Amino acid sequence: MRPNPPTISGLTRYGRAMGCALAPALLFAAPAMAQTEHHHHDAGPAAAPDYAPKAQAASPTPFTLGVKVTRSDGMVIDLSALKGRPTIMTMFFASCPDVCPLMTENILQAESQIPADELKDLQVVMVSFDDRDTPAVLDAYRKAHGIMSPRWTIASASPAASRTLGDLLGVRFQKLPNGSYSHTAMVDLVAADGAILARVPGPSLADPEFQAAIRAMLSMSSAANP
Repeated sequence: MRPNPPTISGLTRYGRAMGCALAPALLFAAPAMAQTEHHHHDAGPAAAPDYAPKAQAASPTPFTLGVKVTRSDGMVIDLSALKGRPTIMTMFFASCPDVCPLMTENILQAESQIPADELKDLQVVMVSFDDRDTPAVLDAYRKAHGIMSPRWTIASASPAASRTLGDLLGVRFQKLPNGSYSHTAMVDLVAADGAILARVPGPSLADPEFQAAIRAMLSMSSAANP
């Protein structure tokens, strides 16, 4: 079983050990809120939460799964190429009418409140699980949200690769008869080494504590790499 991110107390202890305190009200693995589903369809039963401490060295990370993605510029990369920077990571689909664009805008809003000298080390990775999301579609999505920064990777993955990544990130998705998707609205904060520090339900992204949580993650990275 792949362990879930640690509980509030575990995150707080880890944050303080790195010289900062994480935002405990926001950073958690929440079995209730983690069921936030899009389009009012259930994407399947949730696994029982596992709050055991993470075995950092042995645990798979988004950067060690061997998942290949196709970026909005058409380049195919392995997610391992993105290891080494603190990361906001989520999954989405470009034609989503509500939750996905809202999550994107909330991430952009949180970023806008963080000083530029702190943001330089942050990257945002959004991976689509929709096989209709070609590079042209993803590029249009990027432009529609005014995303110009090279720190953002907007990409798509094959159905199999999406399932593999979604299993690790706590994102479930299911294609509906009308071609849309039911999916979990979830954003993960991932340390530079790939360890998942926290799982944030989509509705919490508008909370000011989300921006504080990002800054805490960046502070941890700076403390680890002075």
